Amino acid sequence: MLGKAYGPDRLHDLVHPGIVGLIEQRRDDLLRTLETYLANGGDVRRTSEELFLHRSTLYYRLEKLTEAVGGDLSDGETRFELMLSLRLARLAGLYHPDSTDV
Repeated sequence: MLGKAYGPDRLHDLVHPGIVGLIEQRRDDLLRTLETYLANGGDVRRTSEELFLHRSTLYYRLEKLTEAVGGDLSDGETRFELMLSLRLARLAGLYHPDSTDV
């Protein structure tokens, strides 16, 4: 519905700049980590299990993500904004999480 109402160019403008930066840098590993972490409500244990990552690796990636997006990943408002941005990036055709590589 949003894709039809706004079109890809307008949707691109709504995507968080940190997400756009990760997409441009082709950091699919970090994007998938972020999307999984957000989908799991910030649960580190579930996220690390789902991605088959050691917790220390996940914490390292979360630190990199915090730097990239410039926000606190434990903040509900930030998490909502980032999840929305990931969805908008998909609708705009910027983000295609097809790969199963982590």
